Amino acid sequence: MKKSLIITILLATVILTGCNTKGEIEKKEDEKQYFDFSHTEIVSMLEDSLIDFTPVSIFDNEDKTEKIATYTSITDVFNTDKSNIGAMIHYQFNYNDTTNKVSYIHFFMDRNETKAAERYLYHIYSIAECVDPNVNTDDISTTMEKGFNEYDFAIYKGKNFELNVSRSEEYFSASFTPIKKGE
Repeated sequence: MKKSLIITILLATVILTGCNTKGEIEKKEDEKQYFDFSHTEIVSMLEDSLIDFTPVSIFDNEDKTEKIATYTSITDVFNTDKSNIGAMIHYQFNYNDTTNKVSYIHFFMDRNETKAAERYLYHIYSIAECVDPNVNTDDISTTMEKGFNEYDFAIYKGKNFELNVSRSEEYFSASFTPIKKGE
């Protein structure tokens, strides 16, 4: 009798703990950080910096908790040749379907195209300045230079965002995620 009571209490504890874990996971998903702009607003701000955008598609992310808007960009202040498809930069903006606020910005481009390094930095600086107008682009450059010299990637943590940059033989890549204020 005592043995079955102990087993019942243990099973109840396991079940209740499992339920709490699920609730904690859902709570953490609700705490996801977002920038203070929609993907259309950031695209508009970047177009003001002379970066063109062509919408490609919008679809649900894998777990259907957000939407993903994809764009391409060929022309900017360093490249005015709209026919050079190899110079295309591929953008992805993850955003909340209800609030339209962006949670993730990512782009990649061919590293071997003409003026690729200049364009890469220009796009990084333009996004960084949209996210935080007071950002110090020299700090970003220093972090990138150090990271690329040692590992081919770098992480810059700013006031409002974290920037992850990487390079391979073929591509440059960059992603921005928001940081909770006060972290």
